[in-house]
Amino acid sequence: MARATKLITINTESGRDNGKVFLVTEPNAFIGEKLFNQAFSLCGEDVTPQSLMMKTTTKEGRELWESLLYLVKYVPNPNDISTARKIDQTGDDIEDISTVIRLRGEALSMIVNFTEE
Repeated sequence: MARATKLITINTESGRDNGKVFLVTEPNAFIGEKLFNQAFSLCGEDVTPQSLMMKTTTKEGRELWESLLYLVKYVPNPNDISTARKIDQTGDDIEDISTVIRLRGEALSMIVNFTEE
């Protein structure tokens, strides 16, 4: 069975990322377990994007927060998912801070919500 994926379309009327599409893919089981354990050890039972953001003041929290974006790809042509590619963090793939935070939250949910499947 394939790994779970989720297409995220940014819908903000005033945002620069409005209409952009991103693909979030769950990590393999071993990486997912490692990330889950890191998140759980940092946040306890309250593993949410908000609680993890509060832990970014620590080295471990910052590393985990940053690693979440590696589960996300930019889809420059929403009509062709095969165009999905690694996000260019030096370019204009993402222009709004709120988009970065949302995408990291979506990636985190792919890791911590596995029991809801």
